[in-house]
Amino acid sequence: MVFTEKRKTVNEINTRIIQEVATDIGLLVKYTSDIRGKTAKIQILTEKIDGDLDDIKKAVSNYQNKLKTAVTELEYDTGTTTEKFESRAVKEIPANLI
Repeated sequence: MVFTEKRKTVNEINTRIIQEVATDIGLLVKYTSDIRGKTAKIQILTEKIDGDLDDIKKAVSNYQNKLKTAVTELEYDTGTTTEKFESRAVKEIPANLI
């Protein structure tokens, strides 16, 4: 038995399969690019959300200060009766807002 090595010529190579693989590789590269784009978009939105949360925290702090000022002014206007009201009002403000 004699083994002969047969090499395929360019005409014998299945170009359809090569084209399919090349197309699939192109799609994988596109998917990778799309994921990078989506990741960048997520980062931008995250930064905007962080900024909005900072604005909310500032507004809450501002309102808290206004409430404390109003309670203090009420105390000065009504005397000792308001002291009980002030201590109760401050205790009712949630700790995470103080």
